Amino acid sequence: MTTTIKKQNDYILSGDFGDIRWLSIGDLKVDESYQRLITPAHVKDISENIDLAAFGVLIINRRTWDNNDLYVVDGFHRVQALFKAGKSSEFAVPCIVLELKSAIEESILFTKLNVKKRNLTALERFWPRILQKVPVSTGVLRVTQETDFEIPKQYLGKAISDTLTNRLVCIETLEKVYIIKDNGRLLEEVLSLIYNHWGNMKGNSTANLISGLARFINVYENTKFLSMDHLNKVMSKITPKEIVTYGKKTTGISLTALAGGKRGGGQLWAYFFIHFYNNGVGNDRKIGKEEITWLSLSKTALKDVKKRHLNS
Repeated sequence: MTTTIKKQNDYILSGDFGDIRWLSIGDLKVDESYQRLITPAHVKDISENIDLAAFGVLIINRRTWDNNDLYVVDGFHRVQALFKAGKSSEFAVPCIVLELKSAIEESILFTKLNVKKRNLTALERFWPRILQKVPVSTGVLRVTQETDFEIPKQYLGKAISDTLTNRLVCIETLEKVYIIKDNGRLLEEVLSLIYNHWGNMKGNSTANLISGLARFINVYENTKFLSMDHLNKVMSKITPKEIVTYGKKTTGISLTALAGGKRGGGQLWAYFFIHFYNNGVGNDRKIGKEEITWLSLSKTALKDVKKRHLNS
């Protein structure tokens, strides 16, 4: 079968419902390459309020290619809750047992089931796509690792801006920037700049920062307005917090409530950044009011503006 999955919802996994069986929880395994990490608080809550009438049915795959081992596709938290509640390994639960063809098919079913419930985050959808070798996702993972960042298995609630030296969870923003051009070249450039200059930044939305810096570079590169040497110099002298503070002070708009490009958070960040970038450049290379409007142009309109008005 193909290892590149383009549309999970259109991928037909089976033509039947599977077999209904009672299985001992001690016989059930989990594949951590696509499953979400255990949330202890969720397990604790289930274990303290176990109602077998509301327990539901687990979805299990029998791996015919791997000793017929039984892997939990849906219901892993419930299994762990039973153990925490004191149930023995022999305790049996109702299961629908399928015979999917691979771990990739398991990950597709996992995503289908959880997206339908609307309880998978972008980060939790990311790792199944890595197993499925979805090009954009694997490309994002490659670029983040090459620029000394990591994408964790789970968002544990700590402000990512406090640990930006090695953690990124803004998956949708990373993928959006990745596909802009050249198999992640822009994303690699942006993450390298951030890592080199703002590795210890505090108090800024990582998604807005990545989206905004990418927007700034993409709009003004190959023009007389963007000098990478000057960009590095500017970033070495200021902090993301200064940019955000300046924006709020001058416009009254806080980026805190705006998520990386959604509702314009990234675009506003780039707009605020221009004030700092213009310091120290000649008047003929300053980004003026007309050029600032290019931040809001579509890809096609921006290409036309550059072609007609700017020197490559």
